[in-house]
Amino acid sequence: MENIQNKNTLLLVDDDAVLSENVLSFFKDKNFEVYSSNNGIECIDLIKNKDPDVILLDVMLPGQTGIEVIKQLSGEDPSILKKIILMTNASDTKTISDAISFGVFQYFVKSDTSLEGIYEAVIQKIKEI
Repeated sequence: MENIQNKNTLLLVDDDAVLSENVLSFFKDKNFEVYSSNNGIECIDLIKNKDPDVILLDVMLPGQTGIEVIKQLSGEDPSILKKIILMTNASDTKTISDAISFGVFQYFVKSDTSLEGIYEAVIQKIKEI
């Protein structure tokens, strides 16, 4: 795995407290600067203020869904969309199709993905950006 010299930043947007704690702890151990939000409304402010390298965005969120966040960002600054990896608990083709229509092409099903798998996806996203 590539040695990352600079501290990369990650924003995790998920309302599952246990998953969030596990992901945040894992990425802190990998020398990431991590931010988190448990709702779609707050995450918009964090994206604007912290400018994370990668955004792990859950689909089902209180206040504003992940798809609604994507729609809002696509109207404000479409370049941010390339930073998003969508997370879902089900392989809902309608949701995935909606995300793709806005330019978010990467997603994973949370229950089918390990922390190491998430890490590899984040590293790949950083290389693409």
